[in-house]
Amino acid sequence: MPKAPTSQIQSYLNRRRRGGLTAATCNRYLAALKTLYKSAKIWGYVETRPTDDLTMLKEQSRVPPALLDKLLAQCSKSTWTVVVLAAGRYRNAPIRVGASESGRTSISTQRPSRSL
Repeated sequence: MPKAPTSQIQSYLNRRRRGGLTAATCNRYLAALKTLYKSAKIWGYVETRPTDDLTMLKEQSRVPPALLDKLLAQCSKSTWTVVVLAAGRYRNAPIRVGASESGRTSISTQRPSRSL
């Protein structure tokens, strides 16, 4: 496998970003390259992984906060949890992962009061 220094990969991603790709798409490209180089190192094709020093870009939420507030105000408790997990956030609502009494993994959130 040809050697691709970190600066060349970063330059490629920067060109793609300037070309109009979203941060999320550039992150998917970088994730694919990271996987490629991880496998190449395991299989002995490369000695180092030039993607190790590259970091993902900050991605924008696809759901504007005001719309998410309106959506969550209409949700039942169980639906609220699913929507918060899918959105990955809701203000300061903690997301808890633990084991239930039956030993199964449980995921829960603490729903704020309805006075939004």
